[in-house]
Amino acid sequence: MPNVERSRPGPLADRAAGVVGWDQSERREMARRVNEYTADVVAMQPGRFGNFATLPLPDVDVALSEIEYALDALLVDGVIFLGNYA
Repeated sequence: MPNVERSRPGPLADRAAGVVGWDQSERREMARRVNEYTADVVAMQPGRFGNFATLPLPDVDVALSEIEYALDALLVDGVIFLGNYA
């Protein structure tokens, strides 16, 4: 039988950080919705996917709260930071 390497989980992430450009309350709400949805997908296929949380930047205080929630409650693997929020 051939030696077959198992595949590793691939990360699910909003690579375009699609909450940039929204107003503050919508950014907060959408980041949370994206993170919860992605966590649900990962929970259904834990061996297949990982998860990086989307943050509602440039609102730093809300982003820090979302990091705490995503890491502690959703058990994400990490977070995404864009290089420029101008």
